[in-house]
Amino acid sequence: MDKEMMQVLEAMDSWDKELYKKEQKKYWSPIKVPFQLSEALTGLTKNELDMIRKKLGIKNASQLKKADLAALLTEKIPEYIEQQYHFWDSDMLDTITSLAKNNGIKSVSNINVEFFRDRGLAFTGIVNDKKIIALPSDLIPAVQRLKENQLARKVCQRNSEWRKLTYGLLHYYGALESHQMVDLLEKYTDKPLDFMAYFKAIDEMNSYYEDIVIDLNGFSDLLAENPQWILAEQKKRKDLPFYPFTKAQILEANQPFFIERNVSYRRFVKFLTRNFDIGKEAADELVEECVWDTKEGKSPNEVMRHLTEVLIFDRIEDVHAVMDHLMELMNNTREWALKGHTSEELRPIDTAGMRPFPGSMQQQNKQETVRKVGRNEPCPCGSGKKYKKCCGKS
Repeated sequence: MDKEMMQVLEAMDSWDKELYKKEQKKYWSPIKVPFQLSEALTGLTKNELDMIRKKLGIKNASQLKKADLAALLTEKIPEYIEQQYHFWDSDMLDTITSLAKNNGIKSVSNINVEFFRDRGLAFTGIVNDKKIIALPSDLIPAVQRLKENQLARKVCQRNSEWRKLTYGLLHYYGALESHQMVDLLEKYTDKPLDFMAYFKAIDEMNSYYEDIVIDLNGFSDLLAENPQWILAEQKKRKDLPFYPFTKAQILEANQPFFIERNVSYRRFVKFLTRNFDIGKEAADELVEECVWDTKEGKSPNEVMRHLTEVLIFDRIEDVHAVMDHLMELMNNTREWALKGHTSEELRPIDTAGMRPFPGSMQQQNKQETVRKVGRNEPCPCGSGKKYKKCCGKS
């Protein structure tokens, strides 16, 4: 059975690689520029045209033949450009308007080319051995008008703020129901929120950035493994308000790979680099993992277990020292289940949310971490014997 399963998996892997190669060949083959929209659409399959139709929200056209569908899209795509700014942010607007320069041709760099390609707005290929994305020449005037549209600029700026606040709020709170998101956005923008306009915009922007999750439960951080658990834990604390971050803090958290490196965080990184054979960058990554584990609601034992798989402990005192720093970090990390509060902040009012550090847990972790030492490594007890011949005996 195992052999048969391996054969199936190998076949699937081979099929995936072959499919990837075909897609790459199709999307990154030599292309002649400039070109008309009708030319580009004619070169697509019926399924690809249907995908564009669905992305543009064109109804009652699924039964059209390929040629008729291509003709319809040639007519509708310029109209789509004129209206689509309602759902884009400033960066997306700047990206497509920058394509209108240089005859609509631009080298591929930090652009979600699939987003524009799947909507029939731009197409990819290779020119002079370089990967490029290009606007059909007959779409350039519509894009240039968009660049000069002051209303478009204003709407996109509003959408930019919506997206940044949404992303920042989810960084600190993990998951939010739709009504909670609306309430918080109204607080931070100091104005009523048009929910339908917001939802359509955030959904389209997320298709471009792919940095949050939107589902029937509401909104959640992309790194949140169990949004339902987060929401359930938050509901247990119905009388606890969401931590009152400033708007500047929320916007700062919108930065890619943002992590709050507070005093506890920096102390832990410094301790690891001074006491273990680990560089600063690796230590920072390790402590960052501890922060995300804390946000996910993992116990100190679970987080410590991961640390013992990475760090080598020569003495039991090192185990205690690491646990001390870990507990300080966890108690001062803003948790999703605690609505952005830290355990330390809630110590007087919510002992259930606090990270405990009783002696019994210290002893438990001492036993667990010692078992993680390699069998042929020196025993942490300091006897000088190999672990397997000392405390590691079964």
